[in-house]
Amino acid sequence: MYVGRFSVLFGLLLFIYFYHRRAQQERRRQARLSATRGGVPVQDNRNRRSKRVGVDARFLAQVKKLLPICIPGIASKESALLVSLAVVLICRTALDIWFSGFNGHVVKAIVSRDRRNFIALAVVEFGFMMWPMSIVNNSLKLCISALALSFRSRLTRYAHEQYLKGITFYKVSNLDNRIQNADQLLTQDIDKFAENLSHLYSDIAKPLVDIVLFAYKLGEAMYVDQ
Repeated sequence: MYVGRFSVLFGLLLFIYFYHRRAQQERRRQARLSATRGGVPVQDNRNRRSKRVGVDARFLAQVKKLLPICIPGIASKESALLVSLAVVLICRTALDIWFSGFNGHVVKAIVSRDRRNFIALAVVEFGFMMWPMSIVNNSLKLCISALALSFRSRLTRYAHEQYLKGITFYKVSNLDNRIQNADQLLTQDIDKFAENLSHLYSDIAKPLVDIVLFAYKLGEAMYVDQ
């Protein structure tokens, strides 16, 4: 008895599932036909596999297309911001080198119980160097924020010009379903991309500057020991 009821219920659910799936396929077919009649081919989302985003040749090609928009030339404001950010990064690395040596001198004063040298280092020198360290750290944040703002302004202006050119807005909104949430792409996604691009430059340049300056200081120390 229960087996018969279960079989009927299972058959009813199976019928509803296939009926709903057939209705979805019919709606997709009608949408493709209507879009083809309008002259705009539509790609079926069912046949498109979700692509994983990663640092590959396709990603580098896309960034290469966007960089001329963000940095139009050598004489642009963005180039000046990049140079300023590089100078600040060099100053930051120089301060890191000083701080490493400062820690060594403080530890040496503590181990040797040199109270006068410890007070001179911990109070006078460190208190004096707090000013340039604070200025460099805030300058680094300022340069990154200004660079992100400049990138976002140029990308947003370019995207709006392309979006409002001709009947692009109508095609994206009504005829083509390949681009979803165009308004979000023009606002939030551009903002995130500009922010990440500005941090990408500093994240790449900082280790390179660290390697060069630390190698130089290490070479000096080895030369003095010899």
